[in-house]
Amino acid sequence: MSKFKPVRVSQETIDEYMDKGYWTKDVFCDFFDRHTEEMPDREAVVDSKGRYTHKQLSQWVNRLALKFLEMDIERGDLVVLQVPDCVEYFIVRLACEKAGLVSMVEPLTFRHTEMEHVLGRSGAIAVAIPWKFRDFDYFQMIQELHPKLPRLRHIFVIGEPVPEGGISLNGIIAEPLEEKYSLDRLRERKITATEIGYLASTTGTTGLPKLIQQFIACRVPPCSQHVVEWKITRDDIVAPFAPLAGAVGMTIGYHAALIVGAKSVMREHYAGAEDMLRLIQDEKIRLPSVVPVQLAQMVDYPGLDKFDISSLRAIRCGGGYLAPD
Repeated sequence: MSKFKPVRVSQETIDEYMDKGYWTKDVFCDFFDRHTEEMPDREAVVDSKGRYTHKQLSQWVNRLALKFLEMDIERGDLVVLQVPDCVEYFIVRLACEKAGLVSMVEPLTFRHTEMEHVLGRSGAIAVAIPWKFRDFDYFQMIQELHPKLPRLRHIFVIGEPVPEGGISLNGIIAEPLEEKYSLDRLRERKITATEIGYLASTTGTTGLPKLIQQFIACRVPPCSQHVVEWKITRDDIVAPFAPLAGAVGMTIGYHAALIVGAKSVMREHYAGAEDMLRLIQDEKIRLPSVVPVQLAQMVDYPGLDKFDISSLRAIRCGGGYLAPD
């Protein structure tokens, strides 16, 4: 069982929801594996660095999950992600599920105070970060916090180069660990839908983030409902212009996309209305997720009519007040 025991949901409630079909036994890596079997050569994720098929992504996810086991990271340990919207987000989160680990995603805007609180309060065993991103040194921040975090053992770094003391994620996914270890080990370790699969942080009544336990079984139904309401299919191309670290980008750009096998197109950061409009045109995006200021900038962009955005069939907007005008 997960080290993170549920504190607000009884076993009786879990059994009732499973019996009534409100919850299922599927976790998100199950959806992903089925899509990989059915359409291995179809693109699953696109970011600024490349285009990745289900088969490629599956191989990298399995290798990282096997590496977690090789490093003796125990089932139920927590991995915190503080990464941009990129393919590594998918790789780390899906690998955590397969290795029986809990994952938590934090926004790139968190700095020393918030990250010390989150990593210390959660007892995270590992963190995945870029070395530097948009003029901030995330590796240096974690190194400075490390003496205050006795449980933190591993610092995974996305991209190249990797500083001394960091563990290269690119190096891990390039290593053919499937030749060394059987993938059956992952089937034995995989997290279950009614264990705590995620931790989430939220603000509101306190200055520092509060931590929330989440069953994956609790996440699948609302995301499946989004699939129904937005009529999302595997032929759709979604785009989380809003950060995947927040519910607006994550719900459709990650969870719903995995449920149906839709392609997710990502940018590491919002680079303005022109860049997003060009991305919609070039990638034929059908369903982007945005926050109100992004939508307003695109609608008001003076060169809007220069872009072919006819692929759009809906825009999901959330995370704040959207002015009627």
